[in-house]
Amino acid sequence: MPDDWYSVETVFSQMAIFKALDAAQLENLAHDVEILQLEEGEVLFKEGEPGHNFFVLIEGKVTVSRGLGKARHVLAELVPGDFIG
Repeated sequence: MPDDWYSVETVFSQMAIFKALDAAQLENLAHDVEILQLEEGEVLFKEGEPGHNFFVLIEGKVTVSRGLGKARHVLAELVPGDFIG
């Protein structure tokens, strides 16, 4: 997990959704984020739960899936720079 804000700003600056922001705005945004670190297999949120957050993947990989066990269907694999929420 990044231990400095520079990594967050770098990822944000490369995302199309944030391209219109200048360096100062990116810095402000990076300082306002809450960094979460999940363990492998930990669930970020479940389908149907109310959503009040916007998540940007900075490091690692996130699997977006539906269903459980044998009925589990992978919808997407997110990589750094991808977002969900």
